[in-house]
Amino acid sequence: MIEAPAARLFAPPWRLLCLRAHLLQKTRHLCAIADCRLYTSLEQELEEAIRSFGADVAVVNTATVGLGEAAAVLDILKRRSPHIVTVVCGKHPSQFPPYAADLPRADYALAGDPEPILRDLLDRLDTPQRLAKVPGLGTAEQPATEAFWLDHLRMLSLPEWDGVFWDAYRLAGTEKCRAVARLSRGHTRCPADRAFGAVHEPLRIWPMDRLAASIQKCPAQGIGEVFFDDPPGVWTPERLQQWCRALLAIQNVQPWALRMLPTHITDDSMQLLTQSLCRRIEFLFPSCDPEILRLHGCVISPPELSTTLSLLESNGISTQIRFWMGGPEEKPEEAGRVLHTIRQLGCRTYALQAFPLLLDAPICEDHSESISALMEEWLQWAVDPWTHERPSTLWGGAEQAAVLEESFAHIQRSVRRNPVRILKRLWAVLRRRNWIAFLEDRAVGLLTLPTNKGG
Repeated sequence: MIEAPAARLFAPPWRLLCLRAHLLQKTRHLCAIADCRLYTSLEQELEEAIRSFGADVAVVNTATVGLGEAAAVLDILKRRSPHIVTVVCGKHPSQFPPYAADLPRADYALAGDPEPILRDLLDRLDTPQRLAKVPGLGTAEQPATEAFWLDHLRMLSLPEWDGVFWDAYRLAGTEKCRAVARLSRGHTRCPADRAFGAVHEPLRIWPMDRLAASIQKCPAQGIGEVFFDDPPGVWTPERLQQWCRALLAIQNVQPWALRMLPTHITDDSMQLLTQSLCRRIEFLFPSCDPEILRLHGCVISPPELSTTLSLLESNGISTQIRFWMGGPEEKPEEAGRVLHTIRQLGCRTYALQAFPLLLDAPICEDHSESISALMEEWLQWAVDPWTHERPSTLWGGAEQAAVLEESFAHIQRSVRRNPVRILKRLWAVLRRRNWIAFLEDRAVGLLTLPTNKGG
C-alpha cells in the first residue's frame, strides 16, 4: 500500500493504516505501507521497497488534487515492475467513480470502503470472470457506476499502530510524533462541513469503545498526540461528550486533539475534555465575515470565543486559531477582517491557510462549470505528470496565489508590530523564568569572579 508524495498532515496515513489492519487481521494476505513522502529519491526508493517486500499488488491512495503524484507512482511501478497489479483507492475513485477509469496505468479502482472491495479483489484475482461481481470494483474497460459503502464500521479493523517507522515522523525538536486518526467516515451534510470533501459518502462513526482502546497503544510508539482530523460538524456536543466518556471509561493515557469551528463549549464538556486528556483544540475560521460564518453555522462572536479560549487554557488545553482565506464567497478587505479578529482574540497562536478547493465538497455545487474544467485539467496532469504543470488548487486560479501571499505577509507584519502581542510575549517570558534561580546564579558568578593579582 502506497501513500503518494502529496502535501498532507505529516503523519502515517490513517486510511492506509486501517486498510492494512483489516487485511492482516481479517484475511490471509500480507501487506506493508510505503509512504513516498519520506523518500528523497522517489523512483529508486520506491523500487527498492517493492522489491524488498516482494509485492505482487500495489494499492495507491489517491485524491483528486493529488492525481499527478499518484500517476507518477503508478508510472514508476509499471516501468520498474511490469508484472505488478496496480490498484487505486481513496477519495478520487470513491467520490468520482467514472473518472477513476481515466487514470493511466491503474489496473483496478476501488470505489467506496476499500476493505471489503480489496479483500474480494485479492481473493478472486486468479479468476477474472468473478471480479465483475465485486461491488465498487472498476477497471478501464468496466468502470464502477457507483461507490460501495458499508452500513456501519463494526466489521472493520482499527490500527494496532505497529509496523510503522515512527522515527521518520518525529516532530522537529522533540522526541515525540503526532498520529492522525478519525472518529468518522463520510460527510455530515451539515452547514459546518460545507467546505469539506466526501459529500457522497454516508456518515458512519467508529465504535467508540474500540477506537478508545486502539489509541491506548500509541504511547508505546512514542506518539505524543493523536489529532482527530474529522470535519468539525462531526463534533456535535452530544458526540463530543460521548467520545470523552468512552475515553474515561477505559482510563485513557493518550493525549489527543481535535478541530472545531468557533463555538461555545459548556462547562460539562470542558470538564470532560480535561479529564479525558484533550490537550489541544484547533478552532477553524472558514471566514471572518459574520454573514459567511453564519452560512457555516457559526454564531459565536470573537470576544465570546476569546472567553471560551481563556477557560480552555486555564484547564490545561492549548488552543490554536486557523484562518482560511481566499474562499469563493469572500468579499474585499478580507485581510483587515482577519487582523481585526486576531486582535479580538487577544493575539493568540494562529495559522493562515488558503481556502481548500475540494471538488467533492458541497460548496463546489454552486460552481459546477469551473469545477468540471478543473477536473479535466487534473486528469490531463495525470496523463503525463512528469512534464505537465500542476493545476492550481486555489479558488480564483493561479493568479490568486500572489494575492494571498501578500495578504499573509501583511497580516504577519501587522501582528508582529502589535503592542498587545509584544507585551503578552514579554510577560510570558517573565512568568516562565525562575527569577530566584537566575539571581542566585548571578550572585554565585559575582562571588567567583577571578581577582586581578597584578593590581
